[in-house]
Amino acid sequence: MKNELLKHIDLYCQWLEELKQVSDSQWFDPIEKGKWSTAASITHILFWDQHTLTERIPNMKEGVELQPYPDFHVFNEKAEKYAHSGVTKEEIITQAIETKRSIHTYLSRLDEKQLVVSFLIGEHPTTIEGYFVDFMHHDRHHQKQIHELLQNSKYETI
Repeated sequence: MKNELLKHIDLYCQWLEELKQVSDSQWFDPIEKGKWSTAASITHILFWDQHTLTERIPNMKEGVELQPYPDFHVFNEKAEKYAHSGVTKEEIITQAIETKRSIHTYLSRLDEKQLVVSFLIGEHPTTIEGYFVDFMHHDRHHQKQIHELLQNSKYETI
C-alpha cells in the first residue's frame, strides 16, 4: 500500500501541474451551481494536507489519542475564502505540490512496521497507513469532480 500511496502523490502532483493550463475563469468558476470552484477544491485539499503535516504527522505515535478532526464546515470555509482571496492559481498549485511532496517524503521514510502504528483521532481508531489511504480516496473524489467538469466544459485552456 505504501507504493500505491507514493504513486498517488506523484500522479496528483503531475495532475496539479496540468491544472496550470486551465483558464483563470475555469479555475475560479463553481464546479456546479452551489458547489466549490476548482480553486476552492484544490485549496481544501491543500489545507487538509497542511493540517496533516503540522497537527497529525508529528503526533502519530502508537496508542496516542489525537485531537478530533476540526469542525469541517469552519475548516473548509477558511480554505474556500483563501482560494478566492486574490491568491493566484500558480501560488495555490505550488503550495499544494510542495505540501504533497512533504507528505511523500514522510511516507517514503516509513517502513512496514511504522505504517501499522495505531492511534486514535478523537474516538476513531486508525493507523498511519489507514489515515493516508482515507485521504488518498478524499483526493480522488475531488479529482473526479474536477475531471468531470473539465471534460464536460466548453472553457478553453490558456
